[in-house]
Amino acid sequence: MNKSLLASLHLFGVSHHHSKLEIRSKYALNEGQSDIIRKQFTDIASVRGCVVITTCNRTEFIIDGGSEQAALQVLSEFYGVDEAIIEKDFRYMDGWQVVRHLFRLTSGLDSMVLGDIQVTSQLKDAVRSSREGASLSPLLSKLTQSAFKAGKRVRNETGVSDGAASVSYTALIMAREYLGPLSELSALVEGTGSMGSESGRITAK
Repeated sequence: MNKSLLASLHLFGVSHHHSKLEIRSKYALNEGQSDIIRKQFTDIASVRGCVVITTCNRTEFIIDGGSEQAALQVLSEFYGVDEAIIEKDFRYMDGWQVVRHLFRLTSGLDSMVLGDIQVTSQLKDAVRSSREGASLSPLLSKLTQSAFKAGKRVRNETGVSDGAASVSYTALIMAREYLGPLSELSALVEGTGSMGSESGRITAK
């Protein structure tokens, strides 16, 4: 990719790598909120596109165009938090750092459990929402498609996704190690949403 084009890339995000649960919860978004803030970013004349990734472990904003300061202002106004707090809570990347981060996401290298590729589906949802909202710039489209191809190649040519490749599956393996066979046990799973449903499906198998 053209190095000068990549200079326009910015990423602000919170994730399990550097943010406690209370911080991640503070900035979590539902689909409607994601649409609103994405439009606020693209309403900036110099911003060509925006993708919003929101999962149980991360909230990330990938922006093509504009400036770090303009993005900080949007985040500050949307969340009703001072820019200084946004700067403290959010990790910032630009240029090639953003490219590297996206490729690590789709390869399962940035997941809570190494090899977990659930975030790839979530990123695909985010890209689709951006496209439907007319906020997927040509650069972001090319970049994310390249990341998806790289992730597929990593999964096909390495063993990174072998074994326990999701948080829920890993939790069940650990439970079996400590508790023995789970078929005779009952459990209440509270407040985990889709992850709780996934755990139930795995247990049923």
